[in-house]
Amino acid sequence: MYGKWAELPVFDFMDVSSEVLAEAKSIGWKNKWDELKRIQLLGMAVKLGGFLRDIRRRKARNARAKFLKIKEEFRKKGWAVLSDFIEGRLGRAEAEAGLRKLMREYYRKAFELGHESSGMADWVELSDRDHEWVNSSYKEEVRYLVRFLDDIESGNGKVDYRKRWEMYVETLEHVFFSGKMVSVPEGYVIDWVMNRSAEHCGGCEFLRKNSPYTRNSLPTVPKAGATPCLSNCRCRLRVRLPKSREEYVRANRKSRKSILLQLRKIKQG
Repeated sequence: MYGKWAELPVFDFMDVSSEVLAEAKSIGWKNKWDELKRIQLLGMAVKLGGFLRDIRRRKARNARAKFLKIKEEFRKKGWAVLSDFIEGRLGRAEAEAGLRKLMREYYRKAFELGHESSGMADWVELSDRDHEWVNSSYKEEVRYLVRFLDDIESGNGKVDYRKRWEMYVETLEHVFFSGKMVSVPEGYVIDWVMNRSAEHCGGCEFLRKNSPYTRNSLPTVPKAGATPCLSNCRCRLRVRLPKSREEYVRANRKSRKSILLQLRKIKQG
């Protein structure tokens, strides 16, 4: 679905310079001595070929494999709860509580494995703000889960319940990719890249044309549900050095809020 991109560390998509690596301090390292030392180590890990690079790539692939495993666990456990609710073996309150607990747990795991898959988890620690993002993303998805349970309870809903649950399973991908993007240093830009062999929606086309972004202005990631294709998105993100200082400044000044508003209008048709 995502090819090698999902299995490789972030630095495989970076053209690294020492000047840009110095900007990585903005990610939030506290001790200045450790900060400079870590930047040097990061530069060595990114630029050095051979054994060390292969280790980091192997770690990234292992993180992706672990993610696919927990994604399957989430699929089976969640559907088991929903099946019990649909067939009357579980009440509404029990089913909702069980699914909330499951989503909270697996959102956290997906984000942490995404961070691990970046290949930079040894240098860039997750912050309280990162964990707050995971919690807010979980709360946003719960709003839709409640409507899903309402439809089951009332016997409504146009989409097959099993297919509808699969859409929730696929949203784990956007949590994983968000964890991967946390490790992108300041100074880089991010392109929204569409899969040439896949069908495209207007939202993805808009994000491609509006590229590049920075880690500060990137409005969403594939499968987050912000585009009309929802969790069926087949796009990816490309991390690179800006072509000029002006390109970075323009990308960083883009309003995430305005872009999301435009995407909402596209979804509404």
